[in-house]
Amino acid sequence: MRCLVAGAGALGSMFAARLTAAGFDCRLFARGERARWLRLHGVVIEDAAGVTTATPVAVVEAGPNLAPADLVLVCAKSPALPRLLADIAQALTAPAVLVTVQNGVEAHETIAALRPECEIVAGRLHGFFEMAGQTVRHVGVLPTLAYGHTHGPDLGGEDTLAALLGGIGMAGERSADIETALWRKFLLGAAVGGTALALGLHVGMVCSAPEGAALFRAAMADIAALAATRGVMLDPAAIEATFAYAAAFPADATSSLQRDVEAGRASEYDALPGAVLRLARAAGIPVPAFARIDALIRARGLLAGTPPA
Repeated sequence: MRCLVAGAGALGSMFAARLTAAGFDCRLFARGERARWLRLHGVVIEDAAGVTTATPVAVVEAGPNLAPADLVLVCAKSPALPRLLADIAQALTAPAVLVTVQNGVEAHETIAALRPECEIVAGRLHGFFEMAGQTVRHVGVLPTLAYGHTHGPDLGGEDTLAALLGGIGMAGERSADIETALWRKFLLGAAVGGTALALGLHVGMVCSAPEGAALFRAAMADIAALAATRGVMLDPAAIEATFAYAAAFPADATSSLQRDVEAGRASEYDALPGAVLRLARAAGIPVPAFARIDALIRARGLLAGTPPA
């Protein structure tokens, strides 16, 4: 089986290193300076104990010589998906299995609309990875992946993905209701990430700050109301479990959303807090906590040049 990891950020690099080390036929799609660095140094990963390892990987770029893939792990952030799928089109000359691991609740739908002939397996990944320069840092939470078929023909994608995860020793779970799993992660990422940005707090400080805790809970209530319009039920127990999970974060923990927005980089804002506003407007329901979050973030001088969601 030929595997392509599309996206050479923290998650994609991690997957490519582990698949290559386990003996899978794996290529890592990268661009520009990142591609050149990977060819020279391999994927460099620093684990939670500070131990660094380097794994040589096969790096490929866009072009007519991009070999076909049977399974593609789509690891770019949501805003980059249309361009990414265009760049790897040569690898999709036959129907392939595309696995999404993005934050948010729309990536699998976006990809299905662009590649309807492929099987889409949506994944909900838990695990903290970040880029520190060209090095991937694993921040202490063992990665796990819940996954389930959502669109397209059944090409055996769930079985193939199960074999890959087993081969690299990563915990995986087939989900009979992957949509709810995605929304439960969205409940955390959009609400705590948006609250932290709005109030200028680390995500690890949100639950211990009275204003942060109140806004976080209100934001989760907005998401639960929005999810219900799409047939996904997030009950009060799910909200309390999410609050307790976030309350256990280290005080200095930050999110990639927060780091990217505050640094003025391309971010997943439109896939997380922005998506709540956009989807709520389409559903015709109010989301007052997220309206306040968006206003506060813009009042901090962030999201410059980004139109209101």
